[in-house]
Amino acid sequence: MDTINKINALVCGSTQGIGKSAAIKLAEMGVNIILLARNKDKLLKTLKELPNNGTQHHQCLVADFSNPEELKLLRTLLDPETLSMY
Repeated sequence: MDTINKINALVCGSTQGIGKSAAIKLAEMGVNIILLARNKDKLLKTLKELPNNGTQHHQCLVADFSNPEELKLLRTLLDPETLSMY
């Protein structure tokens, strides 16, 4: 499998379905994952499920897209220069 090292990806809706599958697949490829969803318990569970090659650093952020204040806070926390947006 091809690997992508030193890349960071923010994956939204990452505790189930397509978002979770995408996060796992990207982690398998060597990408550092930032999980984003509104349920902290599910995020922490998913974080533990992500593959890690020993050099990766995965994180999670709790936010609800229906809350504009949380989105404003996320904007200040995330540096677009370090994220790969697809």
